[in-house]
Amino acid sequence: MRQRFALTVLTAGLALTGSGLGVWLAGNHPLWPWTLLIGFAVWSLAVAYWPRLWLLLVPAALPLLNFSPWSGWLMFEEFDLLLLGAAAGGYARLAVLGCGPVALGREARGVTFAPSARPAASVWVWGALLLCLGVSAGLALWRGLADAGVWAFNWFDGHTAPLNSVRVFKSLGHALLLAPLIHGAMQREPERSMRLLAAGVLTGLAVVSLAVLWERHAFPGLFDFSSRYRTTALFWEMHVGGAAIDAFLAMSLPFLVWALVAARRPLVWLAVAVLAVLAVYAVLTTFSRGVYLAAAVPSAGLASLVASRWFRSVRLGGASHPASVGRVRSPGWKVVGSGLLAVALLTEVAAVSMAGTYMGERMGVADRDFAKRLAHWGDGLSVLATPAQWLFGIGLGRLPAHYAREVAGGEFSGAVTWLRESGPPRPAG
Repeated sequence: MRQRFALTVLTAGLALTGSGLGVWLAGNHPLWPWTLLIGFAVWSLAVAYWPRLWLLLVPAALPLLNFSPWSGWLMFEEFDLLLLGAAAGGYARLAVLGCGPVALGREARGVTFAPSARPAASVWVWGALLLCLGVSAGLALWRGLADAGVWAFNWFDGHTAPLNSVRVFKSLGHALLLAPLIHGAMQREPERSMRLLAAGVLTGLAVVSLAVLWERHAFPGLFDFSSRYRTTALFWEMHVGGAAIDAFLAMSLPFLVWALVAARRPLVWLAVAVLAVLAVYAVLTTFSRGVYLAAAVPSAGLASLVASRWFRSVRLGGASHPASVGRVRSPGWKVVGSGLLAVALLTEVAAVSMAGTYMGERMGVADRDFAKRLAHWGDGLSVLATPAQWLFGIGLGRLPAHYAREVAGGEFSGAVTWLRESGPPRPAG
């Protein structure tokens, strides 16, 4: 009974934390505070009623929900509201269910916590690792805020402000906050949860791929592979560099390979095949050597694993269970379609590499770029001045400020800051 009560209090506290932070952010949005407040409330209630809804919508909305060019916010974004709403709704559902079998939806009937069920050893191991990760991140956040000196909060802070430590911490903070909800969903209905997550990732990949087509058409041209233009899609945070689109493509392409293998209907497989062509175009037009490697290795590994299992199933099924061969053998249309898709993708790679000069330039200067990066990393290490900094770092989000201040030629080209005047306004003219 005590354990059940403690779980209820804990989940209620997490729900209140997520909802409180979400209401605070939405209410202070510079453009649409009331719209976002209503949307946040509706979204939280929807997650409470359909607990796996967020597995679909969060990865699908990841490439979209950042309106910084319009809002002026760099430290916070609309995607934060989506994650906080998922946490608020998910933990509110658990808190109510912890008080009894209250029906928040069809699947909630008869569901309660089971304190007597002993968690597996792996749960304790992963829990300990996540706790250590959280403590490490908290220490890094504290060091970042301490390094900044005087704390000042401004909704329109930039990358050298103290609030940048919070901006860098947010991603890991959101992941730790949602980790128990992910674990619970995968424990209850692993197959359905994974399918929803995969559908969300593929939807997000479709958004990115279409945004790449729009971007390429608007700027260098769809078939101009010689201009020194690198695709960024809707990842606006790449205005200062980074690899946001690279990471998204590298993590989503294995889901694409899985969808091609798992599709059982011709129209579904055709839709995924078209997405594969668009996604490979997006990968190629990033002209990023890292994303080429990061996308090719896991996708090839997953494809090889699936192929080996398929051949093993066919061989074993044919030897001992003839009736099972039809269940593991791919239908004829899929074999033919896979061959045509492979030809299309190879043609796409050849067109981008041979019909333009930029990919060759990127590959040709790999050694020089690596030397520049080594020098850049050396400059970054030069800001570590004390033993404590060498041991624990300078703190989350503090590299831009230190680098701009202490590395020759590393200063920012300029910055714009909103200031509030004190006293009566000055007359015009």
